This record gives sequence, structure tokens and C-alpha cells, in this order.
Amino acid sequence: FGENSLSQNTTGTDNTSVGAFALGGNTVGNYNTAVGYGALDDSITASYNTALGWLALAQSHDGFENTASGAYALTSNSTGISNTASGAYALRLNSVGNYNSALGLSALYSNTTGNSNTDAGGYALYTNSTGSKTLRRA
Repeated sequence: FGENSLSQNTTGTDNTSVGAFALGGNTVGNYNTAVGYGALDDSITASYNTALGWLALAQSHDGFENTASGAYALTSNSTGISNTASGAYALRLNSVGNYNSALGLSALYSNTTGNSNTDAGGYALYTNSTGSKTLRRA
């Protein structure tokens, strides 16, 4: 439901989209759920993702098994897999990092390629960009 929602889908199956441009670029990705303006908008082959919020997972072209809840959560994720972001701007700049968990406003905001980080608390690990296997809680 929504303007340009699933508008480019060709063979993708079992996708759900609610909101303008939600899953708008998806062509062959499967089993995705996108709720909110632009959620998973640039998805092409991405599968098994859940995006809830304004531009959540918006640039996830080929990412798999990611969950983003909150405005701009995991927005820059391109090919990252198995990431979880809950909170506005959580994991905002993550592009190819895998197996990260961020809970809280802007948690792990600057992470781009770091893997296996766990972060809980507002602005926790905000500047971490490439570090891996870091655990922090506020």
C-alpha cells in the first residue's frame, strides 16, 4: 500500500510493504517487510529483511536477514547481513558490516564495516566505524 510501493517488483515473492516508496525498487527480493516512507526502497535482491520506520534500511540493495526499527535505522546498509538496529539513527552508516546489534538513539551510528558489535544505549559506540567484536552498554 502506498505510492510506488513494490512498484518495480518482477519475481520477488512474499513481500509486504506499507508506505510511499516502501520496497519501491525491489525486483527479485523475497520475504521482506517494509513499513514507513522509503523503508527498503532501494532493495533489489535483498531478502528476509524487516524495516519499520522512515527510510529504515532504505539503501539495502543485497542485504539479508536485517532488522531495522526506527527512523533512519540501518539506512546506508548495502550488503550487510544479520544486523539488528532498534532506535532512530541506529547503525545509520553501516554499509557492509555484519552481525551487529544496536539498541538506542544513534547507537553504532558511524559503523560502516565493523562486524559483530553489540551496543545498547543512546549514542553508544557512536564513533566506532570499523572496529569489530566490541560490546558496550550504557
